[in-house]
Amino acid sequence: MTIVESITNDLNELPNSKLVDVARYVRDLVPEASRRQRKALDELHGTISDESAKALNDALAESDA
Repeated sequence: MTIVESITNDLNELPNSKLVDVARYVRDLVPEASRRQRKALDELHGTISDESAKALNDALAESDA
């Protein structure tokens, strides 16, 4: 078993709340990812409905908590 397979197996055994922690940790390891995410969101501005924008904003705020 490769290291990636081993890590994947470990991740599959984690509860969702811990997977969120792992995702945040990985995101923080790659500062460029956060910049790209914000740039993509800026490009979306004005292209989706207010309701969809609010839902997206709420989801992002929750993921940053």
